[in-house]
Amino acid sequence: MGAAATDPRPRRTDGPPEALARQRIAVVRLTFGAGTPAAVDERDWPGVLDRAVRERCGALAWLRSALAIRAHAPQAVIGRWRAHALEAGERAAAQADELHAVLATLSNADVEPIVLKGQPLAMMLYGDVSARPVFDIDLFVALRQRRVAHDVLLAAGWRHLDGLPPAEGTYQRIAPARMPHLEMHSSLLDDGLLAHLRSPEPKRTLIPVAGSLVPAHGDDSLPVFLAVHLAKHGRVPLLWWVDLATLWQRLSANERDAARALAAEHRLSRFLAWGERGVALLDTIAHGTEVEACSALAQLDAMHDGRNAYRVAGLVESGTERAFVTLGWLFPPRQRGSLRALARGAAQRAAKMMGAAAPLRGSRHNQSDQGAFARTLELTPADLASTVRQVVSGGGGAWIRVRGTSMLPTIPRVAEVFVTPAPDRGLSVGDIVLVDRGHAGLLMHRVVAVSDSIVHLRGDNRFEGDRPVASVDIVGLATKVRVGGRVSALERRPRRSLRFVVARWHTRLRRRLAGA
Repeated sequence: MGAAATDPRPRRTDGPPEALARQRIAVVRLTFGAGTPAAVDERDWPGVLDRAVRERCGALAWLRSALAIRAHAPQAVIGRWRAHALEAGERAAAQADELHAVLATLSNADVEPIVLKGQPLAMMLYGDVSARPVFDIDLFVALRQRRVAHDVLLAAGWRHLDGLPPAEGTYQRIAPARMPHLEMHSSLLDDGLLAHLRSPEPKRTLIPVAGSLVPAHGDDSLPVFLAVHLAKHGRVPLLWWVDLATLWQRLSANERDAARALAAEHRLSRFLAWGERGVALLDTIAHGTEVEACSALAQLDAMHDGRNAYRVAGLVESGTERAFVTLGWLFPPRQRGSLRALARGAAQRAAKMMGAAAPLRGSRHNQSDQGAFARTLELTPADLASTVRQVVSGGGGAWIRVRGTSMLPTIPRVAEVFVTPAPDRGLSVGDIVLVDRGHAGLLMHRVVAVSDSIVHLRGDNRFEGDRPVASVDIVGLATKVRVGGRVSALERRPRRSLRFVVARWHTRLRRRLAGA
């Protein structure tokens, strides 16, 4: 269930924008091993650690700058940071075992997968499998092998969620695992906005991961792929830019020219140039003066302003290609086989556009909850997540208007939900949480499992679970629901409608008959 608006109560914030900028600059400099900004004092360090984890740079910053952290940070922060790095190492070791098992299963069936990003990229760039947090497995499988790979995964205990060749396919592991989701691609440009372009097929490069060689993506197309991946997303973690910058800085002049030539061949030159501009800005953040770093950080953020489709349309090379981008946004390839899917997708895009364009307006609410007068803010998902984080970080709460049907009947479509800080005890099964998924938007679902710093969620009105999320992406805990002025506590156990129960049994029966 998506979140649409917030009605914040008066609260203490986590500081002005300047404080957030200092934290992010410190994260970049620690990640590059460039020391820390002079502006970081003892009070800033807890925020720097939290920001590093949120930007997925916590383990890498410790790997490259543990000495600087130990020299300048308070003891409590040093202990937390070290514990985070150790936990990342343990989790990465278990994930490496899972990755090797999947690759072995596919290889035994003569499928030749190539791992995209993930742990091989961590080894290539940083020499440590734990340097990059990994939440799923991304594989490139040639189109001619997709059918075999699909059958092998199903036999090995994976469930197919959606996506048929040539589009990206998504799978979920039935048994609990550190990486319960897998995406299978047959194109490096697996995005409807770029479906009109011919992408290069990656070449296999063997990378050592936890004692075994893993077939990975490591040829001239890798920097182009990372640049396009950044450009087609809205809000991105700093780690993604650090990845591209680290790779680009290690390439020789000849290797950079080869990447540019390949980008030109596939009409992606402007995407790579856009990525090079971001790399230059990141270098300024890491090594420039405080004033230069702040300016470069603002410019880097501005590169992700606006809708993804607008950004991609601005980077393709002709008016005809912009028309294809528009077609890909209006009619995504994976929806073109179903009129119902096309209609549903169009309605969702229209709702998002109307929500983002809605003006600021005021409305009165129950005084017992909000005081005599409160303003209802219609915000974009990014602004909403930032606002609610500020509210709950100060111990306050915020009313969120939700959209969608994934939490029916617990949370009706027209409801508002009250979000408070996550409990000190940590999250537990049954909690309903608001999650910031970055470019994928906000989500409000119920916790079904917690393992280490990974949280597994599912909507009360959904059969399948969501992709696991990091605990740092949890914005807050949903405690109350308000419908038509009536406020009630949210139950810790899902409520099931008769329609849900019937549909679930129908789905189970259909699967059994299909497998018979």
